[in-house]
Amino acid sequence: MAAGWLLVFSLTLFQSLVMNHSSEGPFPSATTIKAWVDKMQEDLVTLARTASGVDQLAAIYLKNKKLYTVEANNPRQLVEIAARDIEKLLSNRSKALVRLAKEAEKYQASHQWRDEFGNNDIIYYNAKDDQNDPEKND
Repeated sequence: MAAGWLLVFSLTLFQSLVMNHSSEGPFPSATTIKAWVDKMQEDLVTLARTASGVDQLAAIYLKNKKLYTVEANNPRQLVEIAARDIEKLLSNRSKALVRLAKEAEKYQASHQWRDEFGNNDIIYYNAKDDQNDPEKND
């Protein structure tokens, strides 16, 4: 919350400086503009650090440093492990699909199909059409 007020204050200050100088006469000098930019940059960095909590995070880490260990990673080993896990996942998925297809084929082969319908006995019903509305067919 304080960081937000700092930003509002900085921008208001910047606006008032621009308004005062621009209403009095010529455009501000390059040195003045550079000073404004430096001040705005400083305020924005302060705001970002405050809002993100990066300073607090660093303090928490330093306070509990004995609880953490930092170790170097072997990038090649990480990639190999990830590739192996992905390969295993795809293999399991492939086996599941083969098993599913076999069961579907077995079920379809054992199903007793009935030929009780003639060629024109089945009426297609399109829910988007109004043909099945009794009031519109009269």
